[in-house]
Amino acid sequence: MAVLKVRAFTSKGLLAGPWTPWLEVKTLQGVPSEPQNVIIQSSTVKSCFITWKEPAILNGVLSGYKILYHGVKTYNKSFQDTATIKTNQTFVNITDLTPATNYTFAVYGITGGGVGSPSQMLNVTMPYSIPYAPNITVLIEPMQYIYLKFDPVSDINGPINSYQLAIEPINEDCISKLVRLDQMNEPPLSLMIIK
Repeated sequence: MAVLKVRAFTSKGLLAGPWTPWLEVKTLQGVPSEPQNVIIQSSTVKSCFITWKEPAILNGVLSGYKILYHGVKTYNKSFQDTATIKTNQTFVNITDLTPATNYTFAVYGITGGGVGSPSQMLNVTMPYSIPYAPNITVLIEPMQYIYLKFDPVSDINGPINSYQLAIEPINEDCISKLVRLDQMNEPPLSLMIIK
């Protein structure tokens, strides 16, 4: 906001005319510059706590912040996790992130003029987490074979590089009937006999 007044001058003799009354002028708000000192303070397998300082140039009344994040997995090109969060604070704890994902975060200031410039991008790779248990179907042929069928486990918590099958024999006859391990699933399956 500013106050101003105006008067005119002639070209000869530089004679000044009277001043206009004082006028109060309000300019429209502009967008702010980028938020400063954006830092990931801490992270877990599924969350990131991010802090920042307000933009150096506000160009209006700061009404809040927008945090945009995007996640991808190097081993699963179809996976994407994108979201926007709004806050009035200079920090945010983003939860429900996905393990084993590379995330990029950007923070924007908001005024009545709109959304400002993005902060410097932050990158973080979330740690792997334990995989889920496979769904198993058991088919038994009397006195011949036991067939195990399982669906591949989701790679949401990290890439699956192998499976392990453990067998605990109840009697010696049980092991002698196990003559072959046919593998139809990828990745590799290892066999462990517990004695």
